[in-house]
Amino acid sequence: MEVRKLENITTAGLCIKHDQTILVFIYREHSSSEEKILNEELSSYTDANIICIGDYNLEQRANLEQDVLNNHAKYGLAEVNLHTKTFIHNEKSSTPDKVFANCPVITDIKTIENINHKLIVALLPKAQKCEPPKYKINLIKNSDIRNMITKKIEQYTERSINILKFLNVNNKCLLLHSILIKSMRRIERRERLHDRSNPIIQHVRKLRDKARKTNAKEYDELRREVKKLAKRFDNSSLPRTNLRYTSLQASELEKVILFNGKTERKHTKNIRELLDSFILDGNIKETEKTIKEIKNFYGKTNMKHNYNQQDMITSFTLAEVSAMIKNLKSGKSGGITGIRNEFLKICPENFINELTNLYNAILDTQQIPDSWKRHKIKPIPKDKDNFRPIALIEQTRKLFEKLLLTKIDIKLHRQQTGFRAKHSTINHALALDTILRHGNGKYICVTLDIKKAYDSVFRKNLYKKLLRQQNFSIKDTTLIANLIENNSYTICQKNTGNIKFKTAALGLPQGSIISPILFNIFINDIISYIPKKYRYHIFLYADDIVIYSTCMVALNTIIDGLCKHAAHNRYLFNPKKCFYNATKDLNIFIYGKKIEKQNPLKYLGFYFNNRCADTNETLKTIRKKSIKAAVITNRAFKRSEFNSFHNLPQLKLRAYNMYVRPHIDYHAVLLGCNTTFNTAADRIQKGVIKFMYNIYYRTPSKIIYALFPIESIPQRVERLRYSLGERILQMKKTIIRFAFLRLFSKNIRNIKNGIKTIRKKFPNMDAKERFKKLNKENLRVNFTIFQEIELLKKYNFQNSNKANFERITRILSPFRKEKEISEILNLFQMANIARP
Repeated sequence: MEVRKLENITTAGLCIKHDQTILVFIYREHSSSEEKILNEELSSYTDANIICIGDYNLEQRANLEQDVLNNHAKYGLAEVNLHTKTFIHNEKSSTPDKVFANCPVITDIKTIENINHKLIVALLPKAQKCEPPKYKINLIKNSDIRNMITKKIEQYTERSINILKFLNVNNKCLLLHSILIKSMRRIERRERLHDRSNPIIQHVRKLRDKARKTNAKEYDELRREVKKLAKRFDNSSLPRTNLRYTSLQASELEKVILFNGKTERKHTKNIRELLDSFILDGNIKETEKTIKEIKNFYGKTNMKHNYNQQDMITSFTLAEVSAMIKNLKSGKSGGITGIRNEFLKICPENFINELTNLYNAILDTQQIPDSWKRHKIKPIPKDKDNFRPIALIEQTRKLFEKLLLTKIDIKLHRQQTGFRAKHSTINHALALDTILRHGNGKYICVTLDIKKAYDSVFRKNLYKKLLRQQNFSIKDTTLIANLIENNSYTICQKNTGNIKFKTAALGLPQGSIISPILFNIFINDIISYIPKKYRYHIFLYADDIVIYSTCMVALNTIIDGLCKHAAHNRYLFNPKKCFYNATKDLNIFIYGKKIEKQNPLKYLGFYFNNRCADTNETLKTIRKKSIKAAVITNRAFKRSEFNSFHNLPQLKLRAYNMYVRPHIDYHAVLLGCNTTFNTAADRIQKGVIKFMYNIYYRTPSKIIYALFPIESIPQRVERLRYSLGERILQMKKTIIRFAFLRLFSKNIRNIKNGIKTIRKKFPNMDAKERFKKLNKENLRVNFTIFQEIELLKKYNFQNSNKANFERITRILSPFRKEKEISEILNLFQMANIARP
């Protein structure tokens, strides 16, 4: 640690160099008229952090103060506001002290007893950047840039092949990650080296411009100074400011900081509190010790249970990895390294081959790379002080886990539909709706919530179930254990200081691809805790459980069995989030606590009353969510960058289809047999479209559906329910297929009739072709009103540019209040809206 005194830096104090920091202590006499406090020798140290602090005594002399500030600005020093009085004498208080710095400084004032001056504390904050690089992903769509990046990856990989052969799993993974990150520098979103609107630089530029015509020597000096300052400052040194503040003096920098606010976290809890709330505490056991316990258990019980000796998880081929990469979804966030699926999808064959070798090495050695065990959590606010933890893990690990799932064969009870192929939430929702319709209001339904379901999984029991119930070999089981044991999490945010990781002692890894499947295995034997005659009275979708019966004795028996399973597997139900629904008030208890009645009952996002799916509550939810999504979408399109987009109408409709309509579709599949629902949902859809395009609210429906290539809700419901019916008929050994073939509720009959009608209408086609053909037919029917008019039949929404569509919206504007179809069609012809 180097500490030495620097000479000739100032004539009004003392200067000390401490490591890479220059500390200048100033005491200026009140009577002094000297404006040059800092000397030219300081210019040789401007690359270091400089802090000037002391008693300047400038409060009563404004002109002299500005000259002193200009003197400091020449060396890139900006004033830091002390926010309080630092001198008290009798009844007089003032702030003769000042702090200047060319780097971020935290200041504090402390009182000293029996002294009229206060102590000024200046601290340099230590910040560790943990945010991954940000990329301009859209640049990958450019074929030239994409090919250039692919070539770079190929070159870097070719140079590293000999090294990769001799590296262990951990270092091999790090090198492959490094190759990807290094190759993506072309599309990395880098911060500017200096802030163009930095008030200090702008101040010096202002002085330079004044000297341009009056003093050539001073102008050249200031011009060089601007370049020097521009190189010196970066975004971490001073806050960004708007161009409107470029006229501020250097001494007013603090006003800009206060105006723009402080960069504080949006949540009130600190990082450690959030991590503690997301990750449960427990005894952390070394992975090697856990593996040893699994092998000991296997050795002791193998003779009795005759465990499977054949490994299900075998080595991967280059073709398997390449095919899986092609099917990866774009637009997914990366882990701590920032690697995204888009990077993997443009990788050359030699890189994918090395990635395949890495995956096979992991299978052989049972070693998991360290970077795969460290994840970041993004807290998503649910309400005021409650957050949903979204864990972002490395995409190379997620790819590996996707490949694992193709190798294993999981056996689950038919009551479990969560995260299974060809299953969805509609399976149990339609089955429950059918049962309630046949029950005629007699059924009592109870929903059960597991407290911190995934985070409270008792791993020791999970490993036993993998061996005993799923026929995993010992090698397959230990590989799974290596993946899920001792994963660490952090909450990465800008300028939060040191990165704090917390290791999860319990549960399954958040964000992992295999976690939902492993949870299904963990909870699958819950059915065996229920008497056989009641086992069809329970539905499971992962951890979402609903039980139903007409008899309280049966319900209590089922609940007792479920609580026994919870006790044996060390998890708990949450009575506060468990609810029941019945025609009368009942006393249903969990752990001795009475659960509340909820009418209608919410399960998997659907609402059920005593007789069927509830229409009124569903419509309220759809209306609320659709309007909220439409408002957010519309607000996004008002941003200035969209002003130059000629295809703005098409972008808005695409946004509606992606972000708004799914709120309607989700419920329409279940409630599509209800005319009241279809009419009200169609009204919501038309209202949202009119809001997004600023169209008069009484514009006829026929005009709306002719202008926009979207189906009305009754048309779309018919198509979605046909698709559902075809999927159900293809399912084997599922509860919904049994209900579909044996029971005849109004909902089931409506779906069956729809299948017959569409098959008859479009014969000699498969289900997918009929689904697409029906969409085209619906759009053709909607366009009939234009097809009959010569000047309008060539209208094509997809070919309409922004200017052309504005002619349409002016006709349908709320100010004109056009509501007659014939009048609107005449105006369309006069405006020639079909013109491209």
